[in-house]
Amino acid sequence: MAPATDEKSRDPTLYTIDQLSAQSGVPSRTIRYYQSEGALRAPERRGRVALYDDDHLDRLRLISELQTRGLSLGLISDLIRRTAPGNLSVVEWLGLTERLAIPWSEDQSEELSQTDLSQRLGQSGLEVLDRLIETGVVTRMPGGCFHVSSPALLDMLGELDAVGIDPQTSIESASAIRRHLAAGIDEVVTLIIERAGQGFGRQHEATELMAAIDAFKPAATRAVLLIFEQEVERSLRAAGWPPNESDEVTRQRPTTR
Repeated sequence: MAPATDEKSRDPTLYTIDQLSAQSGVPSRTIRYYQSEGALRAPERRGRVALYDDDHLDRLRLISELQTRGLSLGLISDLIRRTAPGNLSVVEWLGLTERLAIPWSEDQSEELSQTDLSQRLGQSGLEVLDRLIETGVVTRMPGGCFHVSSPALLDMLGELDAVGIDPQTSIESASAIRRHLAAGIDEVVTLIIERAGQGFGRQHEATELMAAIDAFKPAATRAVLLIFEQEVERSLRAAGWPPNESDEVTRQRPTTR
């Protein structure tokens, strides 16, 4: 039986639910379930007959593709609801999220024995183990091992300890930086989302936004380092560091009565 068609123009092609099922390979009951979950729009009604078109067929193929990527139907439905004229398609949106999911840092977590952890931290490292656990840098695992969320940060603590900066000082400094930087990063991300396609990327298209993301990553990293250096210099000057030579001489000169 050929698909049902519009009698006036015979375009677009219309399908009954059984014909759509045959074309897509998706059972009729599953098609109805997709409709109830919002993943598939309702069919056109002509009397008691429900008719589907090629857009329904394309949507079923898209759902199948997204499911093979491991997405749940609930998430697929949410993505589809976000799709509107002038916005990114679901496939483009998915491509963007995959690009954004690529880690910005090459620092990957590790599991270490207590001996390895002690060697990585340096002389006084284990004395501040509880503080490392409290801040989330290290997590105690069953069997006496430790999960290290940031091995690079752990190595920095050991390097600084070797030149006389104890881990407690380093940890408190890192915590202060992260606390204040996190608030700023949240603000930046909100700004990017609000201006996507209108200041962040010239157009609301996947290629434009991906190019903007790729350019933003290294530029933002350099900017954070540059601003940090400038702010450290400002704060040191405000605190009177380094002291002037005359100040040092005054401190060393004996007082007379």
